[in-house]
Amino acid sequence: MTQLLYVAPTPASPRPNPALLIVQGIVAALIATSMLSSAEAMPSVEGFDLISSTRIDATAVAYTYSLRIRGDDIPYTGATVAVSSRSPSVMVTKSNVQVGNVDAGTFVRTSDTFEIRLDGQTSLNPAKLKFVVFGLPTESVPGKVQFGAVEFLEPTGRAGHQVSGPIQTSGPRAGSVGLLRATICDATSTVSFDLLDTTGAGIGSGGMVNTAETPCWYFAAVDIPRVPFYVRIKAATLGGTADSWTSSQQYQPLRFALSADAGSRSASAGIVMIPITIRISDSTVEGDYTVEAILPSGVEAVSGVASWRVALRVGSEASPVFRLMVRPAQDPGSSFTLLVKAYPTGSASNPDYYYLPVHFDR
Repeated sequence: MTQLLYVAPTPASPRPNPALLIVQGIVAALIATSMLSSAEAMPSVEGFDLISSTRIDATAVAYTYSLRIRGDDIPYTGATVAVSSRSPSVMVTKSNVQVGNVDAGTFVRTSDTFEIRLDGQTSLNPAKLKFVVFGLPTESVPGKVQFGAVEFLEPTGRAGHQVSGPIQTSGPRAGSVGLLRATICDATSTVSFDLLDTTGAGIGSGGMVNTAETPCWYFAAVDIPRVPFYVRIKAATLGGTADSWTSSQQYQPLRFALSADAGSRSASAGIVMIPITIRISDSTVEGDYTVEAILPSGVEAVSGVASWRVALRVGSEASPVFRLMVRPAQDPGSSFTLLVKAYPTGSASNPDYYYLPVHFDR
């Protein structure tokens, strides 16, 4: 990992680059003295999320899950995931998950699902499932600019130990200023970005800058639109080669910011309890919304509901707060990931997704 440091302008460049100063300010606010994380070593399944459950008979229950996948530092086409069981108590009834194209370094939540069947007396241990990712890596083309991961960054980790990593949501927040990072290790003369709407029309653009400390990473402060968009990166090498890359992923700007915090865990008669507080802030919409917390496998709600309705107002200083107490079936270490869906009440077809790391004291 490489620390992003400020590099003062040289005497030959007495006026600092305004775009660089903007990027430095955003990065400083995001990570302070922390480190920027690098891409994963290989494509991986980061987790899976419950979509539905159906009782089959008096003892068996069928569960349907989607997958969360992180790409490695090269893009893949036609990716699929094969799911299998390591235990006779877990029956996989739908094993192949279609993923499609996966851009380098990006986070993907699959629309396709896998299905398993469990005895009603059995809880799912995630270690009992095996995931194998298949796909065709996109080969480097001689003479062309080699584009690596292109991603929006956000702070992760607990207070005092934050780093910046790729966003864990369906998109950056609408109306915010996001930090975009592109990985290009060719010697370049210029790098820039375009935001494209779903018709391919441009809705934003700007230059990207790097520093001597991060020669392969180019950054830009991006005004996030309020409509779905794609990202296009354009680069020109010192040798005169010009090329561009457009994301396969369509970014869905979020309607508001959402965070989750955990209090200290407690134990009574060997049962561990963890209080969780969920907060909404920085709303860019008005209206009646539904917020649903979907707990990971092996974590159940003890008190508090996992679905709320809230009336949002743009610019409101009040932050809606929801609380619930959870009980892990197994020791989750010091963190787990909470999936939260948010959508206009009565219209759940296009929700915002949040993957919130919940950290707590052991």
